[in-house]
Amino acid sequence: MAERKLVRVLYMEDDVGMAPLLKRRLVQAGYSVDLAGDGEEGLATYHAGSCDVVAVDQSMLVQSGLEVIQILASEGPLPPTIMITGTGSEDIAVEAMKLGADDYVVKDVDCGYLDLVPTVIEQVLEQRSLREENEREDRELRKAHDELTLLYAQLHEAKDRLSYLLHCFVPEEVAQKLEETPQPPNPGGERREASILFADVRSSTATAEALEPGDPQRPFSGGHRGDPPAPGHVDGARGRHGDGSL
Repeated sequence: MAERKLVRVLYMEDDVGMAPLLKRRLVQAGYSVDLAGDGEEGLATYHAGSCDVVAVDQSMLVQSGLEVIQILASEGPLPPTIMITGTGSEDIAVEAMKLGADDYVVKDVDCGYLDLVPTVIEQVLEQRSLREENEREDRELRKAHDELTLLYAQLHEAKDRLSYLLHCFVPEEVAQKLEETPQPPNPGGERREASILFADVRSSTATAEALEPGDPQRPFSGGHRGDPPAPGHVDGARGRHGDGSL
């Protein structure tokens, strides 16, 4: 099993007594932790280096936790972010989540939240990873859909071109039989069927266009359909002279 990447947590907290306690719990849980004593210092630390998770306390001097999240949200998508707030401030935490925060933890007088934060961070990272994977799969599906749509458009265009060439160079009764011939089912799926048909159409089109009038390999050497036949020309399809006589 591959070793899990060391997750770096930026924790903004101005309580000099509680901040080290939470840092110790996070380190014990396997995280790397940077502490910031207020919102301003926290923003400077965030902009100075990379971090994987931001945990921010609501009640701080200089800038509150909500103000920090508002600033980060104005700069782009938030990193995995957790709001830590006191009892009775849940409405502020909900507001932070509307801005893009992933979750919140309520401080309790018994300091039980210290054990809860590491678990919440793990859940937030798992949810982010799952969401990013779903977004990646959605992008791949959209790309595949666009490619298939383009392939079908090219196929229909090539089919129209082939129909024109059949009309110009192949006797009408032969062309009609070719167009009416049913295609066998293709177990390879629509994408493979479209690719094979498109390749066949391009090959047939190129071959037909390469044959000059009068070429003995040309399917119909009497000119475009509707052109008068050359004197003495025998229409092989009907077994008659061009004027209709035997």
